[in-house]
Amino acid sequence: MPLSEAHRWRGRRRRLVAVASVTLALIMAGCASKNQMAESDFSGSLPDASAGPEQLQSATDYWSKKFAQNPADKSAAINLSRMLRAQGKAPQAVLAMRQVEVQYPRDREVLAELGKGLAEAGRHEDAEQALVTALAAGEPDWQLLSAHGAVLDQLRQHKKAREEYARALALVQNEPSVLNNLGLSYALDRNLPKAEEVLRKAAEQPQASREVAENLALILGLQGKFDDAEQVARTALPEATVSSNTTYLKQLLSQPKNWAKLQELEARNKTEKSR
Repeated sequence: MPLSEAHRWRGRRRRLVAVASVTLALIMAGCASKNQMAESDFSGSLPDASAGPEQLQSATDYWSKKFAQNPADKSAAINLSRMLRAQGKAPQAVLAMRQVEVQYPRDREVLAELGKGLAEAGRHEDAEQALVTALAAGEPDWQLLSAHGAVLDQLRQHKKAREEYARALALVQNEPSVLNNLGLSYALDRNLPKAEEVLRKAAEQPQASREVAENLALILGLQGKFDDAEQVARTALPEATVSSNTTYLKQLLSQPKNWAKLQELEARNKTEKSR
């Protein structure tokens, strides 16, 4: 990268302090049921998204034992896979689902969880195949459609991905997780203004998650709308996170691949505008 370009990007990093988590990872629909409890009280319910490492490990151990006792236990396998994915152990989750897939080769729930695990493990073509089979196994399901769209986006099939999001939104109008995926699809396709429009709509929904606001702030920052980005980020993130350059830079530097993607996205977008 030329020196002037490097200076420009360093300035961009400093001014993007409002964005607390730099990521273009697409939100996969279909979260586990929520029952947060202390580790000593764990009795089989699935921890929620705020669970800590010890709680997740306790749940993983529980479902691992259940699955070992009965490898044909579909629920145990699916719950084990979810807990493994929550810990960032997607390859192990795939192994568990491959074992139970032998018993349930056409089961929609098994195929859906397998597809999500494969996607998180970076095996997008295999994930796409599993999700297509799951979709064909029953009536249209908005979560599966959204997950399939997310995988298609990773395969750079953005037009097809948006067709899946449209099908999902026909079933659940204004669902923020689907709108979030749709907005990121436009971003990956270098259409940042459209990405902003869709993500703003997602953020307006009462049930929108924090990730929606984070992604909207990110897209605003990439367009140079730093004041707007900071304002959006403050609605979803702790004050210390928004205002601390040091914290932000540590998060940014811990995700070099994501930053590289953002650089590429920004460069391509500028090239398109200059034509």
